[in-house]
Amino acid sequence: GSPDVLAEGDEFFIDILGPWNGPVTVGRVEEHEFSLLTLQDHMESGEIHFRILPKADQQGIRFEIESLARSKDSLVDFLYDKIPIAQFFQTEMWTQVCTKFATFAFEMQNGGVPALMKFDVNIETAKKDEESGKWILV
Repeated sequence: GSPDVLAEGDEFFIDILGPWNGPVTVGRVEEHEFSLLTLQDHMESGEIHFRILPKADQQGIRFEIESLARSKDSLVDFLYDKIPIAQFFQTEMWTQVCTKFATFAFEMQNGGVPALMKFDVNIETAKKDEESGKWILV
């Protein structure tokens, strides 16, 4: 695909801190949202959505990442769920992604970011209960 335009069906190899490197394809692209779907050699199986939404108080915007994924195998599941080492590092990685996105968006809109400005990043993790089908915050 084009380096300047994200399009459905584009494929990328994500190369980020930690073991989350892997191939993805663009699933959907809309004005304020896009999704990535994992491909065969990724450590997770699923999709992730990136959205820009108005804040509830209509004062600014909110950047949201929603991941609907599961571990690709029992080893990844063990490291993520049983010994939450991978979960800890993934949370740290997403915190950095969100902070960098907020900084970039603020710079684009305002021409720079004050040196002491901080962005709030809130991470909520929920798991789907297999029996009830309900999402439970963990």
